[in-house]
Amino acid sequence: MGAIGAVVVPLLFSVLDAKPLAGGIAAKLFIWMSQLSAFCALLALVCLVWVRVKNAHLLDQKSHQESNLEPHLEPNHVSTFEDSKAFAFNLLWSGLALLVSLGMLFLIIPKIQLGEHRALWHGLGSGAYGILWILSGVLLIKDAKRSFASSKARPLGHWSP
Repeated sequence: MGAIGAVVVPLLFSVLDAKPLAGGIAAKLFIWMSQLSAFCALLALVCLVWVRVKNAHLLDQKSHQESNLEPHLEPNHVSTFEDSKAFAFNLLWSGLALLVSLGMLFLIIPKIQLGEHRALWHGLGSGAYGILWILSGVLLIKDAKRSFASSKARPLGHWSP
């Protein structure tokens, strides 16, 4: 998607002589990109909540089984404060990405298409586009670090989803 804003749109304006045509195509590309971003952010939020609920259910089952077998032992909880922090961080940043994507779709792009204060709305659109890049980049880096850190704790040859 980054290629659209960084490569494809400038290329459209440099190749096409009809600037309104290039603008119309660019608008459609940005609408498509914003719809895809909103869908991905919403999907990430749904997956986060689903995994959280599923893990909580599994922990309750495991805790119940362990308390029935050996009542004198503490249940081994997999969920830690770090997991809760990571969940909250991912939930917040995915929510922000959804909010920015919806802002692009329902506020910024329509204002640009109307032509009122076009320079202002183009600037806000570029800012929103940059914010989406930052949100996505930080989420990817944080999750990659957490994934690599947890894979170092596992013995060689051990794989688990």
